[in-house]
Amino acid sequence: MKIRLFFFASLVYLLIIVALVYNLNLGNYTFTISTFELNLPISLWVILPALFLMILALTHMSFYGFLKHLQYKNLIKDSKNYENFIVDIFLKKVSKIKFKTQEFQNIAKNTQALYFKEKIQNPKIDDIVDILEQLDKKEFVELKKYKLDPNNEIFILNEKNHFQKDSDYAFSFIKNKDTLTNELEIFAYKKVLENAPYSQIKTLKIQKNQDDILLLLHRFEKESLELNHAEIEVLLSINSLDEAAYLQSTKILYKKVEPQVLIALFKKLKDNQTQALRAYFYTLAEFGMYDELLNELGNNQNEYRDFRLLLFLREHNKKIELDKFIQ
Repeated sequence: MKIRLFFFASLVYLLIIVALVYNLNLGNYTFTISTFELNLPISLWVILPALFLMILALTHMSFYGFLKHLQYKNLIKDSKNYENFIVDIFLKKVSKIKFKTQEFQNIAKNTQALYFKEKIQNPKIDDIVDILEQLDKKEFVELKKYKLDPNNEIFILNEKNHFQKDSDYAFSFIKNKDTLTNELEIFAYKKVLENAPYSQIKTLKIQKNQDDILLLLHRFEKESLELNHAEIEVLLSINSLDEAAYLQSTKILYKKVEPQVLIALFKKLKDNQTQALRAYFYTLAEFGMYDELLNELGNNQNEYRDFRLLLFLREHNKKIELDKFIQ
């Protein structure tokens, strides 16, 4: 209760008591201690204790009101200092700012601990520091008890760590998706392509682009993914690659696939998609099928000059690095 309101209410109460005892006309009463005597009307003996209690209460309220004022004043000062403290922390400075209130001393301590990931013997803060350190190490952390929103940055980072650790979990996250609509789905899809077996990858409904296909072929080249000839053909056939991607594909595959199989594959591809024609020429050159290459180039000397130059150099016994020469 505010002091003014308490004073007004107490005064009204005293006036009511005064009015009541005055009308009763109770006479006097003498208070005696040894030789001391005090004779006062009974109405005053009733009013004086209430007045005394009112004064004590007002004094008590005023004292603690003054203390609260000082605390509030310090809180305001500390709140302004906290802004400068935050600036120092984010600039990684040793802050010289001191806080007067215990509340802001605790806040500053917790803020510094969280930012610099330092433990301070506070279970809640120390748990968060542990979580942040584990996330930085690309580890997956159980965060259900914190009930984080799916758009929360910590939640997203933790899910990404889970995808990296467990390709099966990443696959389960997107296995029924037709399109990728957010950051997490895109990341999960990438991790599936990078780590999952082809038995899972080929069941996905998501349309693969040429970068996805090249990634899978690179995995096949490094023997981190098993592909049979039919699966390679499907990968290169069902999606439209540009000329550079087809050329890159044959450069990846020529060391891993038998010559006759790879030549037949790219011959089939170039018959259906003109973008695969240069890749077919490259495949013939890589496996020394120069007569076949010359026949495929045709009679127009202005077309495919790099391959014609390759044949010219070959006739003159000039050594070249085919991979660098044909781009």
